[in-house]
Amino acid sequence: MVDNNADKFTGSNPADAQNQSAPDAGSQQSQKLNPIANKIKLLQYDKQMDLSSTNTEFLQYTPKYAADVKAKNMDYNLLYIILGIMLIAPVIDFISILYAQHYSSYTYPAIDNFSTLTTLMIEFFIAGIISIYIGFKKFSLEQILSSTPVIKIDVATYNLNKMQGKFTPYKNQPLKAPISGAECVYYAVNIYATFQKGKPVVLGTVDNGVPTLFTDGSGYLAIDMIKARNVETFFNEFIIYKEGLSGILNLTLATFTSEGFKEGKQLAAELLPQIIEATKNNKTVNLSQIPGFKFTQHFNNCVVDLKAGVPIYSNQNFAYFLVENYIPINSDYTCLGGAADSNKSIEDKPVKILTPDQSRGIMAVKAEATQNIAKSMNKTSTLNFIFGVLFIIAALYILSVVLRIPSTTPTNVNNTIATTIPITTASTSPQSQPPKTLIANSSCSNLFVSEPTWDTKESSICSWSGGNVKILAGGGISGYVSVEIIGSDGKTYFNNSTTNWCPAQIGNVYLPPQNYSITIFSGKGGGNCNSNPNATVLLSPN
Repeated sequence: MVDNNADKFTGSNPADAQNQSAPDAGSQQSQKLNPIANKIKLLQYDKQMDLSSTNTEFLQYTPKYAADVKAKNMDYNLLYIILGIMLIAPVIDFISILYAQHYSSYTYPAIDNFSTLTTLMIEFFIAGIISIYIGFKKFSLEQILSSTPVIKIDVATYNLNKMQGKFTPYKNQPLKAPISGAECVYYAVNIYATFQKGKPVVLGTVDNGVPTLFTDGSGYLAIDMIKARNVETFFNEFIIYKEGLSGILNLTLATFTSEGFKEGKQLAAELLPQIIEATKNNKTVNLSQIPGFKFTQHFNNCVVDLKAGVPIYSNQNFAYFLVENYIPINSDYTCLGGAADSNKSIEDKPVKILTPDQSRGIMAVKAEATQNIAKSMNKTSTLNFIFGVLFIIAALYILSVVLRIPSTTPTNVNNTIATTIPITTASTSPQSQPPKTLIANSSCSNLFVSEPTWDTKESSICSWSGGNVKILAGGGISGYVSVEIIGSDGKTYFNNSTTNWCPAQIGNVYLPPQNYSITIFSGKGGGNCNSNPNATVLLSPN
């Protein structure tokens, strides 16, 4: 439908706009911003760049059915956070195991191999499922976007569309990006302070935009860039150096100090007015000519998603940055989403409104030509699949180790010193009961028994003149050891097990004078002990 009262508009000729009918209040407010009406915004944390200045009055004609559809993220940040937690937990577990095993003979308890390995297995399995799920979702979206044909704005519908064109100012002259000098419809210059492994802090902002439409020649598209979940811009980034600022020259701690914050405020207050002064006449700023400052560029005309955050380059603990973002008028862009009719037109060309498509909620502004969007599986999806498979393989390997650990429940897992009361009745296990007459060939004092093979037993016979005996045992690479002491009288005087990897005390028992059979049973793997990889037991006089 053609609106006979619609404003005539030619984006390439600003003089035409001066002869058109007066715009509504929203457009008048936008015109007041032209050429610029910037404000210095200091000490703003987590500031979302203001894209409302690019809105046009056509957005008020968005149909209700389209206005009610919510835009959805095309990223999986929450799942990545969960995945990171799944990766951090195993590292902490491994450190705990090594720490506890190293000090197991002193005051720190040993780690239960079965429960620890089971926890690791579950964590790796969940991490693998999450990683594969993210890869699958990203790959599915890539296939949808790559298979969606490019369509002209004049025939686009409320279903998912892929439209290629350029941005053009509406009833305004193009802006000039203050640093790069690129003609654009929106720019923002931000000063950040960042510290190692910390989130950047916004110290000051200068931004400006003009009412903007997207066109491919067949029609126009009005875009609410605040509602869009993905808006890509070009950006340039510089490290700021200024003599006398300890925040950049002397600070070595990875913290944002009050002194650095104060100096950042001072830096922004000095630098931003010079940028504003240049933009009042729609000119560029020559950074090399600003006295007292030095700038080192690290990113040049790269692409970043404003809704995902601005990447900050830093190879030092503390630094100040100047970052310029802009939406140019001379570069191909691709808009993804639905197109709702506004029933308005410009020079007999329909004006439509970009909305989230009804089936998937996609509403994105991509700074590239359509043929470059999801033409194949990207690196992120590939890495998600690879890491997901590796995590699941690791989980299956740990499962195989868990299944080899004996099911016998240790009676003294925590390495506390136990005093075993001698059992007065003979052992009920006939295969473990030794003959009444034992011929000893060694003394039980400091007797050492070792078994290098998994899932086997080893026995030794010794003589003892009577007294308390301290028993130390460790499973080594078998991950488990059980110790049984049976006297020549047929009585079992000690029967205990442990999941210690390295030898540690597991008991203290009185043995009357006679000969004894010392039998150890090794586990089924999954342990480690650098000092002694075998399953061992040592009897020491006490």
